[in-house]
Amino acid sequence: MISIPLKRKNHKSVFAWFYAIITLFLPILKMMNILKNKHDMFKEKLVFSNFKVTLNFVLISLVFVTNFAIAQTGFEFTNKVYSKDIFSIQTLVNGSIKSLPILSKNGNDILMIQFDDLVEDENKNYYYRIIHCDRNWNKSNITEVEYIDGYNDDIVRNWEFSATTKVNYTHYFFQIPNKDTKLKISGNYLLLIYDKGNDSKPVFTRRFMVVENNVKPFVSIVRPMEVSNLRYNHQLNISVNMGQNKVANPQRDVFVDVIQNGNWDNAKKELKPVFISNNVLTFDNFGAISFKALTEYRSFDMRRIQARGRNVAGINFKTTPNEVFLKVDEPKPYSTYSFNFDFNGNYYVDNWDYTDPKIRDFVSNLSYYEDSIQQTFITRNELLDGEYQVSEKDLRADYNKVYFYLKSEEVYNSDVYVYGAFTNWLISPEFKMKYNATEGMYEVNALLKQGYYDYMYAAVNNQNVTDFAKIEGSWAETENDYTTLVYLSEFGSRYDRIIGYTTSVSR
Repeated sequence: MISIPLKRKNHKSVFAWFYAIITLFLPILKMMNILKNKHDMFKEKLVFSNFKVTLNFVLISLVFVTNFAIAQTGFEFTNKVYSKDIFSIQTLVNGSIKSLPILSKNGNDILMIQFDDLVEDENKNYYYRIIHCDRNWNKSNITEVEYIDGYNDDIVRNWEFSATTKVNYTHYFFQIPNKDTKLKISGNYLLLIYDKGNDSKPVFTRRFMVVENNVKPFVSIVRPMEVSNLRYNHQLNISVNMGQNKVANPQRDVFVDVIQNGNWDNAKKELKPVFISNNVLTFDNFGAISFKALTEYRSFDMRRIQARGRNVAGINFKTTPNEVFLKVDEPKPYSTYSFNFDFNGNYYVDNWDYTDPKIRDFVSNLSYYEDSIQQTFITRNELLDGEYQVSEKDLRADYNKVYFYLKSEEVYNSDVYVYGAFTNWLISPEFKMKYNATEGMYEVNALLKQGYYDYMYAAVNNQNVTDFAKIEGSWAETENDYTTLVYLSEFGSRYDRIIGYTTSVSR
C-alpha cells in the first residue's frame, strides 16, 4: 500500500502575501482618513504615512529578496546533489539521454528534468531557478530579464507517486522551455532546484548549454604526436570556419572547450586558436588536445528483477529494498583491449517486469544481449506515449540496494570510487569503496533505481588526483564521445555566447 503525502501550501508564503496585502492597504485607508482632516494636519500626517508606506515596501522587498538570496548561496556551479533524499536526476534532451544536455537557441529542443524524492514531507516545495553563466561557469554580469522571457523562481508543478514499488517515492518532472519560462540568449546555464518550504535550501544543481549553431567546428581524432601515448590516448585536431561571423580579434575573443563524455573535470578549457587563415581558426596546439582514451565502461542490467540481467550475480527479495549483488570485477590495466557496446557512462531508468502487453511482447522478441544498447532504448521509448507525460517505467521502476565488488590488492596511496553518470560525473563520497582484507576486495553498496547502468572504477590519491587508467587501463581503440563548444567573448559584450558545437565519436 502506498502512503500518499499530502501536498499543503507553504504557510510561510501565505503569511508573507497576507502581510504584504495588509501592510500595503493600511496606509491607503489611513490616507483616506487624513483627507477628512484639516489642511494643516494633512501635510504633517502625509509625511509620516509616506514614510510608513516606504518602510513597509522595503520590509516586504527584503522578505522576498532574502528568500531568493538564500537560494543563491551554499551551492556550486557544477552538477551536484545537496539533499540525501533526492535520487535519479536525469536531464533528457528531446527524450534522449546524452552526456551533456545541449539545446539549440532557435530550435524546438526541450530539456526534460526529472528526479525522485524518497522521503515524504508535506512541507516541501520544490522550485527551480535558472542562472546564466560565463564560459568559466561563474555567474554572468547580466540581469534575468536579459536572458529569460517570462518567470524565474517557478514551482515544480508536476509530480506523481510511485506505483507497486517496495520503496515509495515521489517522481517530479518539468521541462525547459515551458509556457512560463523561455531562454533568450545562448551560453552556459545552471539549473538550481531548491526547497522553498525549507528555508530555500539548495537541493541539486545541473549544468546545461544553449547554442546558436552559427558555426560548426571540424574535429578529427588522430594518433597522438607523443610516441609514448600512441597506444593509450586520443588526440583531437580542431578547426572552426567562422564563415560570415566577423570577429575583430579571434585570438582574444574565441575559445574552445572539449569535454570527454560527460566529465567536466578533465575537460580541455579555454583553448585559443594558434593559426588563422581565410577566417578559419585552428586549435590543434601541437598535440595539446589529448585525452586518456581509457576503456569501455563496465555495465550491469537490472531492468528485470525477476530474472538476473547482465553482470548480476544474485538478487535477494527478502529485504526492503531488494538487494542486487553484482558479479565480482577485476582490475584490467594490463589486459588486452576488448570492445563491447556501452552507453559512455550514462544510465537509463526502465522496468521490464511491467506487464503491459506491448512491453511484454517487446521484451520477449528482443535479443537479450542486444548489440545496440542505444537502439534498444529508442525502440522501447516508441512504445510509450508520444507526448511526454510521466512514463510507466519512471513510476514502476523500484529502488534496489546494489552491491559493487572489485577483487584487487589494496591500491597503494589511493582511495577507490565507483564512477559514472549516476554519481553525477563526480568522485562522490557515497560511492567510496571500503577494502575488505578478509575477502581481498573493495566493496560498496548504493541505492539505485531499476534500469541499465554504465560505470567504472577510479583511484584517487592523497593529492586528490583522479586516475581511471590505474584500474581500468587505457587503449586508443576505445569509443568515446567528445563534445566541442565554441565560445565568443567579444570586446564590450557582457556575456559569453556559444556560437557552435559538435559531438565526435572516436570510432
